[in-house]
Amino acid sequence: MSKDYTNITTNNNGLPHPDTQAINASGPTATDGTEFVKPVLDDVWIAKQAELDFYNYAPNGLDNLPGIDVAGYPLSQPLLAKYLNYGTPGLIIALGWNDSHDPAIISAETGCDIRLLFLNGQGINRTLDDYKLLDKLMYCGDTANATADSYYHADDPAGTIRNIAGDYLILADGRGYFLRGLDSSGVVDPNRTGEIVGSAQDDAFQNITGSFEILHIRGTAATNLYRNPLGAFGIIEGGGALANPADETGGAVNNDVATFDASNSPDARTSTETRPKNIAIRHAIYY
Repeated sequence: MSKDYTNITTNNNGLPHPDTQAINASGPTATDGTEFVKPVLDDVWIAKQAELDFYNYAPNGLDNLPGIDVAGYPLSQPLLAKYLNYGTPGLIIALGWNDSHDPAIISAETGCDIRLLFLNGQGINRTLDDYKLLDKLMYCGDTANATADSYYHADDPAGTIRNIAGDYLILADGRGYFLRGLDSSGVVDPNRTGEIVGSAQDDAFQNITGSFEILHIRGTAATNLYRNPLGAFGIIEGGGALANPADETGGAVNNDVATFDASNSPDARTSTETRPKNIAIRHAIYY
C-alpha cells in the first residue's frame, strides 16, 4: 500500500495521483507544503528499505537512476531486485492468453509495460536497451551460431542470414512443442549429449519389435495355422510376394501376409505423431 498525499495533507494542489504536488513557497509566511516532508520520507524510504531487505540487498549508496549499465542491468537497485526475481530475463512461462491478447497490445491498453514476448521463432533487435540483457543470457554462443535451432544472431529478423555480429537474436519457436529439461552431459538423456538451450527435437516413438511363427501343414491341401487375428494384427490373404506358389507335393497354397496396425486395437488413439495428453498454451519469455 502507498499513502495518498492528496488526502493526508492540506497544502497541495488538490490533484489526484500521479499529479499531486506540494504548494510551492512564495514567501516566509506562505504555505510551502513542508508538511509533505515527513510523510514522503516515511513512505518512500520505509518502502525502499522493506523492498531491499526482502531481497537480502544492502543499499549501495548510488542514486537510483533510470536506464541500464554496460552489462544490461537496471541502474536502479530496487528495480534490479524486482527485475531479477519477478520476470527474470530468460524465464519462460506458460501463458493462457489467446491470440488477440499479445503482451504488446496489453501494454498499450494499460500503459504498463509487460516485459513478455511470445516464443514464435521471431527475431528481436538485440541492440535495443530492452533486449540487451536477454541477449546476454540466452545467446547460444559464437561456436554454435551457425547451427543452433534458436537464440542465435542474424542480420535479419527472420533468421535466414546468420551472423555472430548480427543485430537480431532469433527466439525459439514454442508453437506445437513441449518443453524438455536440458541434459548436455548426456547422463539422463544420452542421445542429446552436448546440446544447448533452445535445441529442438522431433517427435519419435520407441521401437517395438516382435515375432511369431507360421506353421504350414504340407500336403495336397496346405493349411496355414494362423487364423482370427486380434487387435493390431491382421492377415492379407494372397498378399505375399509370390502369388499362389506350389507346396512340396505340387498343391497350390496362398502366400498370405501378416500385418500390424495399432489403430485396429480396441480403444487405440492413433495419429501421425506420438504425444501425451495435453492442453494448448502459449510459451512466452521475459526480457
